[in-house]
Amino acid sequence: MNFLSSFMHYSGGNESPEIFRYWTGLSVLASTLKRHVWTMQGQWSVHPNIYIVLVGEAGVAKSTAMRMGTKLINASGVTPIAPTDITLEALTEQLGDPKKGCQTKFHINDVEHLQSAMTIHANELVTFLGPEPDRMVSFLTDVWDQPLFKVQTKNKGTDTIVGPAISLTGCLTPSLMTGQLKNSFITGGFSRRCVFVFSSYSREIHPFPEFTEAQRAAQNECISMLKEINTTCRGEFTWDSSAREFFVRWYRANHDLMHSCDNPLRAQFLSTKRELMLKVAMLLQVSTSRHLAITEENLIRANELLTPCENVLSNVLGGAGSNPLAHIASLVENKIKAAGPKGIESSRLELLFYSQADTRSLLSVFEYLQRVGKITVRVDSGKQVFCSSDFAQSVVIPADGADS
Repeated sequence: MNFLSSFMHYSGGNESPEIFRYWTGLSVLASTLKRHVWTMQGQWSVHPNIYIVLVGEAGVAKSTAMRMGTKLINASGVTPIAPTDITLEALTEQLGDPKKGCQTKFHINDVEHLQSAMTIHANELVTFLGPEPDRMVSFLTDVWDQPLFKVQTKNKGTDTIVGPAISLTGCLTPSLMTGQLKNSFITGGFSRRCVFVFSSYSREIHPFPEFTEAQRAAQNECISMLKEINTTCRGEFTWDSSAREFFVRWYRANHDLMHSCDNPLRAQFLSTKRELMLKVAMLLQVSTSRHLAITEENLIRANELLTPCENVLSNVLGGAGSNPLAHIASLVENKIKAAGPKGIESSRLELLFYSQADTRSLLSVFEYLQRVGKITVRVDSGKQVFCSSDFAQSVVIPADGADS
């Protein structure tokens, strides 16, 4: 069986972009595996927990994809899901208190292991972070790869989180990102721990979304596979010899690119891409096999999935900084990208952003985005139309039934 293939079948029949649904399927596997499996990097273990942010303007059906994952996790009971409105104190208390249901035991070769697992599904990530987003962002950043984490609470002492395994899927509307919030994403390292997945629209149109009997059967297959994975997948991933050889070549190339890259946000992402590659490779393997091995095929596929996400980070967080037009430029670029291959008229953009910048400032933004190659311009019926220069779906999704 192929979990991701079944998930894509189950989650279809609506207008949520395929790339959102595919990454949601990966996130469900991460939530199921928790700390049950790992691969070693020197003294440190890399587990498959992952932070995925679905990026798009309102109406792109980000939450539709995420809810498909939520339904499977709830139906299979593989891990708790955090309440949609939860404070940092309540979150750490649930993770740290053995009576709250997040702490569980599992055994590998008669050795007992403890973990504190929780999945976060945020319909709007900005809202989930709450009125003090810096505190939640700091916690999620620090707990990402720790074997033990202690949190000093305001009034209740210390919450000790043993074996934290937090996976996050959040939906993000770029226009809601303030400059201050962007800076908190960047400066603490949260952004480089996230996989930002962008789509501007769905290639499918469904006036009447459907859920067929075949999809229901695929849903049941997914639930059965998740239950099996939750109870049988245990232990350390081994490496095929070809996988090691490929990874060495890739790592050296990535290292060179990171140090030569003139985009600081992309360079940050590249510095963590190694860990993200390993996480995604483990998830891809478990989708099709219970043999815990990192393969060259899955490393190549993981790289194909992650590479388009490098530029999404710049598009989402590119407005951070002291330049007052930087935030406007980021919003305008995202609006043009959201318009798809047809583009958007310059007069329409001026109308949309009239309350945020005067005409001279907007013309300066348009000129800048053209000069640096972010957008292209053409004339249709005498009207100026802007289009994103790198507009494309992030990845090609494998056909149903194909191994990942």
